[in-house]
Amino acid sequence: MPCVAGTFLPEKSTGACTEHRCPPGTADADSSATTACTACVLGVSYALNAGAVVCAPVLPCGPGYEEAAVPTVFTNRVCVPCTLGLTYKEAAGQATRCVPTSTCIENKEFEAASPSLSADRLCLQKTAVLTTCTAAEYERHAPTRTSDRQCAVATLCGARQYELVKLTPSADRACVDVYVTLLYFDAIYDVLLFTESATRTFREALTTSLVGLGIAPTNITDIVFFRGSVGARVLVRTTAAMNAINAGVVAGRVQAQSLVAMACPVDAYIDTAATATAPQHCSARARCTSGVQYQSHAGTLTTDRQCKLGLSPGPSRTAWRAVE
Repeated sequence: MPCVAGTFLPEKSTGACTEHRCPPGTADADSSATTACTACVLGVSYALNAGAVVCAPVLPCGPGYEEAAVPTVFTNRVCVPCTLGLTYKEAAGQATRCVPTSTCIENKEFEAASPSLSADRLCLQKTAVLTTCTAAEYERHAPTRTSDRQCAVATLCGARQYELVKLTPSADRACVDVYVTLLYFDAIYDVLLFTESATRTFREALTTSLVGLGIAPTNITDIVFFRGSVGARVLVRTTAAMNAINAGVVAGRVQAQSLVAMACPVDAYIDTAATATAPQHCSARARCTSGVQYQSHAGTLTTDRQCKLGLSPGPSRTAWRAVE
């Protein structure tokens, strides 16, 4: 039985085919056991193991790598990486080795681009004055001995967001989604004196009432009372909290007669809905004349307040008091 490819069996040879395999550094180029093995080309190809049918190509060192061991007809070239930050090599090949990276001159240059295995550090001349962040920016990275100050545009809270953390020279502002609900309360619970203690007591009662609707205190962003009227603006952080207020009647010391999601400033309503090319337009609500008119309907998100001649029917839970 003839020997397989990867061997050379000279004429009148004896013994097993495994004893006649092409030695390392050679290959059976024509896959014929009757022809001699072909030697690999030093620096071009190699054969690591006996019985090869082809010499493998010697690989070059790529950018960022230098030759640590030269190839032989038995082994491939050994390449090792440059030391990141200390040395680099731009081109492929073995003619050059890793070279030291540049060092920016202190107080005269700053590092515009960090070095890589295949690229040097980029140093640029420092300007006489460091970059100054504007009022609409904050300092993302402070200047160092080798780098300029880096500024970033500050976040702007949207129409339905609340500024949780204020903008500082070195930190961005943080915004959270906020939904606003406008509450009007029965006149019997009015707090016209607005002393600190009265306001605090009323705020605590309103908070307790909101918690009674299943709204976690952490979802109540703020409560702002309207001076001279029986109302408050409640800012909450989730649509679920806003829907809970709008769907329920606040119980306890605070009774709400109108729960309106507010998309306009205080005491205004949407008279023109937003379109694809124009924002919504809000108008101020009508004001009932004290002593002459009383509020018969508070209005909604899209309708105005309605006033009627006469005095308010009185401080009951079903009547509106005059809004001055």
